Amino acid sequence: APIYCDVERFYLSSHASGTEIANWAVELQPKIVIVIHAPEAGYEGLKRKIFERNPAIQVAGAFNGQPLTIVRGDNNALRLV
Repeated sequence: APIYCDVERFYLSSHASGTEIANWAVELQPKIVIVIHAPEAGYEGLKRKIFERNPAIQVAGAFNGQPLTIVRGDNNALRLV
């Protein structure tokens, strides 16, 4: 069954640091953050910083047109596959 959700698009300055972006993301309290435009090292660093601040937030990267699937699990929680 489809999952209906709110999707927000944010335009961030490329001059913001990973720490600033991680703090901002954690402040918003999302369940999932999807990074779609970052070099691999930048993505890994941002993922680590978000995890350090709130390990409940899932972080995924969608790179080079690769599909990304989000499903609802048995406990009704969203998860990345």
